[in-house]
Amino acid sequence: MIPDKSLYAFPKAGMTAFGILQSTFHEVWCTYFGNRIGAGNQRRYNASFVYLTFPFPEGLTPNIPVADYVDEA
Repeated sequence: MIPDKSLYAFPKAGMTAFGILQSTFHEVWCTYFGNRIGAGNQRRYNASFVYLTFPFPEGLTPNIPVADYVDEA
C-alpha cells in the first residue's frame, strides 16, 4: 500500500493529544470545519481548516512537550 496526500501523521502526539484528537468534540469540529468529497459525501480531514484551528485545552497544545505536563493531574 502506498499512502497519498490524504494520510495525516502526528509524530509528536502523546497519549493526551491522541485522546483529544479522538474526542467527540474534535469529531464535531471535524464535521463542521472539514470538507466532504466523493460519492456519499464522505468526510475528509483538512489539516489547514481542522487541526490548525482546533482549540486544544489550555496547557495541552501540541507544541508543549508531554514531559512538561506528564506529572499533572
